[in-house]
Amino acid sequence: MEVFCRDQKLNVSSAYLQPGFAFGGSCLPKDLRALLYKAKELDLEPPVLRSILTSNTNQVEEAYRLIKNTGKKKIAILGLSFKPAPTI
Repeated sequence: MEVFCRDQKLNVSSAYLQPGFAFGGSCLPKDLRALLYKAKELDLEPPVLRSILTSNTNQVEEAYRLIKNTGKKKIAILGLSFKPAPTI
């Protein structure tokens, strides 16, 4: 991974290759479903791709369980975005 991230042509951030929390938004789930649909049309079974949505859901549910088990009534959420906020 370290060598891969040194490649200047790809311009890949090492952050994309590190394990992290579940993904959100609309693009990745939509694109993943499109890939799975195309694989089905081609009579292919991509087990890794097929497991991603389930794994993502499990991560969100586990985070909820951990937060709920603290017994706290209030929590803070820090949100980060890769797009600038829209200007009005």
